[in-house]
Amino acid sequence: MADTIERMTFGCIQAVCKNLIAKKDLLNDLDAVMGDGEHGSNIERSFGMVQDALPQIEGLPAGEMIDKTGSLLLAAEKGAAETSNMIAKRGRGYYVGERGIGTCDPGAVSVATIFKTIGESLKEIK
Repeated sequence: MADTIERMTFGCIQAVCKNLIAKKDLLNDLDAVMGDGEHGSNIERSFGMVQDALPQIEGLPAGEMIDKTGSLLLAAEKGAAETSNMIAKRGRGYYVGERGIGTCDPGAVSVATIFKTIGESLKEIK
């Protein structure tokens, strides 16, 4: 049973990376309507790091796979916080200009939250 959970967990992480990276342009286009138009690029960068690390996490217990993935995406959590200091250059965020400083990009925050929550949840299951 444990082997099945590990395979399922690894497969999910692998599929999430592949599918999100494949949607880079779509996510950028969607983000440009209301934001700065770079959400897909940020996703590609973050999940590209996870995708590159897949050989190191394959075969680990499921909780450790999620924990390692979450650790890789802490650059995402830090990056999400750093978006509060950025001035948008495209999309609707462009019109907000400097008034947007102090507000984090919601897409960056959501991705960091998803993986942090999954990692914490799986640690409690032990």
